[in-house]
Amino acid sequence: IIQAARQLIDWDSSWIHLWNEEQQKFEDLAEFDLIDGECRELPSNPGELREPTPMMLRIIKEGPKLLLRQNDTDQVDGFRLIGNMRRSLSAMFVPIHHTGRLVGILSIQSYQKQAYDHAAPALRQILASHCAGALARIQTTLELRTSEERFRQLAENIHEVFWMTTPDKESVLYISPAYEKIWGRSCRSLYVEPHTWLDAVHRDDRERVFQAVLTQQAAGTYDEEYRILRSDGAERWIRDRAVPIRDADGTETSGK
Repeated sequence: IIQAARQLIDWDSSWIHLWNEEQQKFEDLAEFDLIDGECRELPSNPGELREPTPMMLRIIKEGPKLLLRQNDTDQVDGFRLIGNMRRSLSAMFVPIHHTGRLVGILSIQSYQKQAYDHAAPALRQILASHCAGALARIQTTLELRTSEERFRQLAENIHEVFWMTTPDKESVLYISPAYEKIWGRSCRSLYVEPHTWLDAVHRDDRERVFQAVLTQQAAGTYDEEYRILRSDGAERWIRDRAVPIRDADGTETSGK
């Protein structure tokens, strides 16, 4: 995104921050600065959230800003220095929106006076339009990654078995570690052979459970109690429930 912006507007320093709506904070997505005559990407801390500065809050509330300094000693409230810690003399700040919601802020800066003039609003709009879709995709990816991590932490710290399969039951998408404690079989074995959980079901219950899997899980009415025999000979009673997971079009994508 930033390199594409450079094709539109020359800059010495630039950064793009991703907005986290839930936390009301920013994440540093990328920062570049002119160091020893060379444009370099600065180290970042993915996942680290930062409180918005007063400058950022004004940009969120009021829209794009053009900042022109006469010298590098001028102070601007909430203006954060990066890289070589020099104060830019010309800077543009653009809030990026996608489908009506804030997804981030882009800043383009120069160490030259009057590098950008007040005709820049048109360029700011071009930048905003150019970045919106790409930044929204990045934001969605990071949100999905966070959601997946929360799910993993939950599923791996409960005592019940949590499982997900493909609709045809031919592949296991996820099985929680509690499976090993309750079934006495490895999770790996189930990923390799998705039907082996049924092998442990008591022979007097197996056919009933198998038929219920075939006829009730897709309907969301599967709720069975049955016995399993562990490899150590111990018998356990299981209550097993499942519901289909559907996408926005109503198509079943998995079951749990």
